[in-house]
Amino acid sequence: MLCKSKDFDKEDFKTHFKGQNIMWLLRFKAIKIGIKEILELSNENREVLFNTYCEDLDFASGIEKRVFKFNYPSLPNDVKKVAKPFFTALYDDILGGASGIRMKGLSVTNLKRENVRKGFFKANKKEYGLNATCPACLGDMGMVSDDGYADLDHYFTKSLYPMLSISADNLIPVCKVCNTTGVKGSKNPLNDYQHPGGLLNIFLPYHRPGIDYIQIKMDSVKANERICLESKTNEEINKNRIKNTEWLFNLNERWSGRINSSINDNLINAVEISLNEDEIITEELVRNKLSKVSNQFLKSKYIVPDMWLSAEYARLLLNSPTKFKSFYFRILENSTTL
Repeated sequence: MLCKSKDFDKEDFKTHFKGQNIMWLLRFKAIKIGIKEILELSNENREVLFNTYCEDLDFASGIEKRVFKFNYPSLPNDVKKVAKPFFTALYDDILGGASGIRMKGLSVTNLKRENVRKGFFKANKKEYGLNATCPACLGDMGMVSDDGYADLDHYFTKSLYPMLSISADNLIPVCKVCNTTGVKGSKNPLNDYQHPGGLLNIFLPYHRPGIDYIQIKMDSVKANERICLESKTNEEINKNRIKNTEWLFNLNERWSGRINSSINDNLINAVEISLNEDEIITEELVRNKLSKVSNQFLKSKYIVPDMWLSAEYARLLLNSPTKFKSFYFRILENSTTL
């Protein structure tokens, strides 16, 4: 371990990290200052900082543990005062900056934010091409070639969890809307669960996705239908996770808007396309067609934007005699005007 020192000894630093190709880090003012301030901490505080970093960075292995809790918020204030700007700079100045991270063994010479984003799309490339679905709202990411119109979201915001600023488990490509201040922004997923075992109460990208636990229901019978998320089971833990996810990404309002603006019409169009010219349009026929369309949409729910939400809305229509009747009459009305 480097000795506690008031003066940063560049040669001593170079000796300790010989052959690790990290001297370029010292060109960044915030990084160099951060290293200097870390060296000014007592050996005890530096050891606490190091252990905290290792344990927090490995949070994915603790998601099912009732005793796991992020340690950074409990660090002494003088340690956090040093650690926060240093770890934040690793993202803001390097990974998210023009330089990128340069280390031995990387698959790219300079690992930048765009490489992480493109790597996500490459890893999730499906049979029919690039996956254009936002993992947060299941809407359109906006694909361009091998990249997407996406942001890298710090799921655990770096303002509160700076040690996770360049953690692969914490960098989630989401659509621009999901990452805006008005939606997720800097919200803390653990806002209501800052206690040991808090991770049990939230869905976690990559490790505990929520799509198989969520369904939608109608929240009103008004003309402009409003939906809300609910759990497929009565387990309290899943209800907590769904409530948390809705709060993070404002899904009730956003999904209600998508259903009213496009999804209902898209379902009508999909059913109409499946009709044969010589078929007599009956409620039973439309019901069968809508059911088939829903099943087809579910098959591509992970890779095609809004397919899951469309299939869920179709399920609601099929289970609501009043709403299905209205849907059927729209099909019938369109058929008579063609």
